[in-house]
Amino acid sequence: MCSFPPVSSSMLINRRLRLPLSCYFLLCFLLSCSTSKHKAFLDAGNQLAKDGLLQEAVEAYKKGLEKSPNRPIFLRNLGIILVKLGDYKNAIKHLKKAYRSYEQNFDTNFFLAEAYRSEDKYAQAIFHYEKSLRIRVGDLDASRALAWSYYKIRYYQQTIAITKKIFA
Repeated sequence: MCSFPPVSSSMLINRRLRLPLSCYFLLCFLLSCSTSKHKAFLDAGNQLAKDGLLQEAVEAYKKGLEKSPNRPIFLRNLGIILVKLGDYKNAIKHLKKAYRSYEQNFDTNFFLAEAYRSEDKYAQAIFHYEKSLRIRVGDLDASRALAWSYYKIRYYQQTIAITKKIFA
């Protein structure tokens, strides 16, 4: 019997998922039979996150990290989900570990910036927002968050310049 996903079938039904319950049993089967278990945990975590089961995705990524410690993709995906769950300190820890491998990745920089901003670490947040905007020029969410971060540290001219770009 597979112990994954760590939720009851009634929990899955109550959340009104788009995928049938049998898909989760398929994920469970993949985890128990796969020759590449870390890949199965990654696929399961990604699918659970896509379906909005963020806490269950965290568990899948953590199990993947147990099988493949310090694997950057698990660290990155876990960090992103932790930001979405509001666990900013742990998100920063995991995203920083993955950063070397994903330095030029928009999501890594954006979610690391979000975590820093939520922890009132505006200098680090600004650095990563600016880096994410160099990767994905003109991203509206990153631009707004960058403007807000500048505003919070009273750099009003930068705030105005970014806001003008947003509304141009």
